[in-house]
Amino acid sequence: CERPTAEGSQHHAVYLWARGGDRGLLAKLQPHTQMIRALGLVEARGILLTASSDSTICVLNIQEPRRPRFLTRLCGHQGIPSSLAVDTGRAVTVSTRSELKVWSLASLSCCLSLTSPSPMLRVCLSWPLAATGGWRWQSARDSRPGLYYCRPGLSLATRPWPRLCPL
Repeated sequence: CERPTAEGSQHHAVYLWARGGDRGLLAKLQPHTQMIRALGLVEARGILLTASSDSTICVLNIQEPRRPRFLTRLCGHQGIPSSLAVDTGRAVTVSTRSELKVWSLASLSCCLSLTSPSPMLRVCLSWPLAATGGWRWQSARDSRPGLYYCRPGLSLATRPWPRLCPL
């Protein structure tokens, strides 16, 4: 069984490459209509998630990397998904409109959606916690990392970012 690695491009293409000695191209596909902004590989399930400037997240089955299959398109972000993080059972995405969404990989649906007053450009996941970060160019005081407890029904918490140097 080949274990691929994935690469996205600004030309809305996804490339699957072989690992190891023979690093040849296994497949090229175009699941989106705009630039790929983030990728998440769930190797244990053979699933690849791609987030794009077209405001969608595509879920691809790459168990047979030479013949990847499109599974579904996840929609619902008000802004552009700017980052995603995955584990074996879920994905977390953040958007340019400061939204955080938790997606179930079992049901391929959104199970939690939150918004924040602070920008969210990147996300990291260690279930059930998600950490976000961003930068609002107009005001450094408005830029705070967020720490979210991602179980439905519980609220989010943000903590002020310490100022390390004067701006």
